[in-house]
Amino acid sequence: MKDNSSMSGPDVGEKHLEAHIENIWTNILNQDLLFPDCNVSHYLRPVDPNYFESVLNKVQNVTHTNHLYDMFVGGTNVVILRKTLEELFVEPRFTAESRKKTADAIFERLSLYTLETQKQKFVATGSNGRPVEGTNVIGVIPGRNRGQAGNGLIVIGAHYDTVQSSPGVDDNGSGVVALLETARILSPKMGRFNNTIIFVAFDLGEKGILGSLAFVNQFLIPHEIVRKRGKFIGAYIADMVMNFDANVGSQVMPLEISMAVTNVSALLQLNGLRGDFLSIWARRTIDWELWYNFQRSWAQEEASTEHRLTIIDPPIPRVPLFISNWRYRNFMRSDHAAFWNHKNPAFKDSLKAVLITDMGPWRGNLRACYHEFCDDRRQITLENLDFLRHVIDSLASAVATLAE
Repeated sequence: MKDNSSMSGPDVGEKHLEAHIENIWTNILNQDLLFPDCNVSHYLRPVDPNYFESVLNKVQNVTHTNHLYDMFVGGTNVVILRKTLEELFVEPRFTAESRKKTADAIFERLSLYTLETQKQKFVATGSNGRPVEGTNVIGVIPGRNRGQAGNGLIVIGAHYDTVQSSPGVDDNGSGVVALLETARILSPKMGRFNNTIIFVAFDLGEKGILGSLAFVNQFLIPHEIVRKRGKFIGAYIADMVMNFDANVGSQVMPLEISMAVTNVSALLQLNGLRGDFLSIWARRTIDWELWYNFQRSWAQEEASTEHRLTIIDPPIPRVPLFISNWRYRNFMRSDHAAFWNHKNPAFKDSLKAVLITDMGPWRGNLRACYHEFCDDRRQITLENLDFLRHVIDSLASAVATLAE
């Protein structure tokens, strides 16, 4: 995608970004509605009043024994963030073997923090027309209303795969770390929530959000909404959430986004085009509750005043026409689009979701490193970790509020 706006800077990985958006757009339009039952393997921990004793016993068989320490650290800890990024997300996760290794590690962690842990295996059609296999990892903290009609459902999601050439520390190791750390923070509160929290690490996000499409159409709608009669509250999707750059001119904005949300462009200009903010992408009025809860949590958290929060809310209709969807297709560049645009006939309404992002390929060094080899360990700085910590604490607080 060529950026012709007055806010343009160096090219932002044009060939990668344009191909990625085109792939997502194609998969949204061509969702296969004849979904087979997905193959789900379960780890189900029985409800145990001596919860932490059961965790202690389980930890003895876990390779990373210092997870025990992690379980009892309140709030987000940058040491844990750095450790998790360096252990799991500094190598490309593109091949079937590397993705399986990562999925297994995510499963291991989620099994410590959630009561139900599952692997959803699925088969989708790749951009070359050939079938491709993927694995989503799902963890559930059940609410007290689980199993009852109207049980509230809140989803936190992030894709864990990468393109072939990139280690993907920010894209999207940061998003999965946010997911895992939020699960860790909320785990000790298990049993206090009325509503159910579902954590899902998507596979094949870089293949055109195939994993999130499979999750929504094969798992969330048929199993949680239709069969279990759950009431969907909304989804928070984390995709690239640790790149902070307060330098003047570090932030660019593509023309399509600038035109759709003109007030944001004006504010960025007044702020010297600094990449010092987290952005929430939401549909105007539709996803408002998710945005409001996150905004309130962000303001309440003790964090650096240098971190700002910006809403990017194009007027996308709940049931978009083809032409409006095409107009806003740059807003469909991540897994939230699987919720906005699902085509499952069993549930006709669009699902509420917001994207949490640092603006990815349009900020700082990621303008050159998006989908490239330099999205690596060099992204793990104290400044970026502090920004990520603020994101996670706000996310955990917002989700806890919705789950009460």
